[in-house]
Amino acid sequence: MTENLEQALRRLQQLPAPNALLESILLTIAQQKELRLFKRHVTLCSLAFFSFISLTVAFHDILREEMTTSAFISYLSLAYQDTDIFISHWQNAILSFLDALPIYSLLAGLFLSGFIALIFHFSVLHYSFVQKHRSRSKPATSFF
Repeated sequence: MTENLEQALRRLQQLPAPNALLESILLTIAQQKELRLFKRHVTLCSLAFFSFISLTVAFHDILREEMTTSAFISYLSLAYQDTDIFISHWQNAILSFLDALPIYSLLAGLFLSGFIALIFHFSVLHYSFVQKHRSRSKPATSFF
């Protein structure tokens, strides 16, 4: 019985490997790499989305609070109600607008916009990296 097993193993070692075995293995590795990159991309985008939502809610609350406590709304309503006074004293009115602007909320909005632009920039860079990697490996299936 052991002789039959040894003969079978010797015959098995003498058989050549299938032609497409190496290509199949490399294709499977490329597909797994692409899937891993896709999962990272999805994770990055979902993290950015949830960060954006939480920062937007916080920014909205801060901006609403500052707008209600500042005199900016009063000056804005004056510009719409008494346009004659606003036009005749436009220099003082503009200075009053600038003085009453909620600076911290606007800076927070600017920071939020920069954060969103930065996330979008990194997302585009990551997507282009995935596309370059995909064009080199040429897997059979696509995840994009």
